[in-house]
Amino acid sequence: GGSSDESIDLVAPSPGTYYYGACVGTVSGESDTTNNCSESATILVQEPDSSSFGRIELIPSSLTFTALGEMDTVIVRILDENGVEDTEATFSILSIFVPHAESHPRAGKIGSGGLGIESLDRGLKITSLQTGTGSVSVSSQNARSAQLSITAKQTPDSLVVSPNSVSLEVGETTTLRAQVVDANGYNIKMANSSQGGLVVYWESTATTVASVDGSDFDPDGAERGQTATVTANGAGSATVKSRWARSLFGESTVTVTEQ
Repeated sequence: GGSSDESIDLVAPSPGTYYYGACVGTVSGESDTTNNCSESATILVQEPDSSSFGRIELIPSSLTFTALGEMDTVIVRILDENGVEDTEATFSILSIFVPHAESHPRAGKIGSGGLGIESLDRGLKITSLQTGTGSVSVSSQNARSAQLSITAKQTPDSLVVSPNSVSLEVGETTTLRAQVVDANGYNIKMANSSQGGLVVYWESTATTVASVDGSDFDPDGAERGQTATVTANGAGSATVKSRWARSLFGESTVTVTEQ
């Protein structure tokens, strides 16, 4: 039989002493299989001299998003052991993201765990795709890695009532829906009163034209809920108004004609 030189690349997961050897498989008719493995080679792995390491600077070092689809950029500066920026050095990233239980994905499958990450020439572009918390680890050869902390949430921005106008004949009913959205127009999960959440209050400016009944009622009888039923009572025009958390308002115009 013949022989050949073989090699393998090894990566030590942490400092310590490692033993590596090589073995070959047996072949049919082999008379001695006790010599199929080599003696082990001892490899000692030590921590590198930290004084010769540079560092990575992230500007900013943390991001907070208040709406889905919001984007921001982070500057990545790789500095040598003397604090001088190395513009030729490259970097790699690893992201970890923990979505909130009630989080709504912005669009499609969230492959990266709720963050859209794009590597730029000397930085990163981060897009919020889901609410939650996470971090992005940025590493480079001969430089200490740096962590970018990220908080992604949805801050209520407006209350959208749909449809925003409706035409009815006397005696007809229709349903209006109110939805709280963030600054980019993405829905924010709303809870009803039985879940202890803030809900929507409804009222009509002209109940003789159109009255409104919320889908959920509090003890004092005020109509409230994410949806409301509008009943056409008489010819004319009325505005059905909605309110959420005493700060967001929406409305729909109801026009009623005789049958």
